[in-house]
Amino acid sequence: MAKKKQIRDRTERTRDRFNDFIGLEECVMQSIPQLHPWYSRVVKSHEVHGTSFHDYTIKLVNGSEYTVEVQITDFGTERSGYCRYHDIRLDLISSFKPTDDCKKEYHDWGWRWHAIKNVTDLDKFASVCPVTKWGKLKTCDAPIFIFCIAQMIGRGTAKRIQEIDQILVFDNKKLKANCDYFVDTYGVKINNKIGEPWGSAFVPVHESDLILQSCLIRNGEQFLKTCK
Repeated sequence: MAKKKQIRDRTERTRDRFNDFIGLEECVMQSIPQLHPWYSRVVKSHEVHGTSFHDYTIKLVNGSEYTVEVQITDFGTERSGYCRYHDIRLDLISSFKPTDDCKKEYHDWGWRWHAIKNVTDLDKFASVCPVTKWGKLKTCDAPIFIFCIAQMIGRGTAKRIQEIDQILVFDNKKLKANCDYFVDTYGVKINNKIGEPWGSAFVPVHESDLILQSCLIRNGEQFLKTCK
């Protein structure tokens, strides 16, 4: 009975997180035209279409429909997050199993995970730390990737967006094509999760990186070209 209750509790927490993320992502989608006036000239509407590979479908003014992925990162403080590092944290591993062999190789058995250095090291990591789900940088099938940097308030399912700092619109095909470059240049950081039976990791790409900048969509013409 106790085991069933634990499974039920984890399922309910996952559902709460999912519902909460929908609310946060909807706030981002509604805010895009305010930061990018050209957006409303090419996009007519959007609706939730949450799958393992994308979050929304959008309908363009010309009637075409495409998919969009949304990622939100906390602005943070002077000691942590975007405010300190000015990096774009691209989701590389959504879930892996932190087995004993995995921790022996990549964890100091205290509180710190060692960084993954490059693509070769990433292959090694995946061989000893079973990856159950690769992240958006590998699996997302949407042509458009929306990255939002926002000042957040609250914790857990009560977390809300207080103020949006930036919304970046990316050509997702270009991001994915440069995955190896990002990993080799910046390495991979493993998130320090507390009380979770799984782990995740991201690539901290500095916002000034020229390759990253080349993946940005800056106007309606580029947006339409990316959607084709």
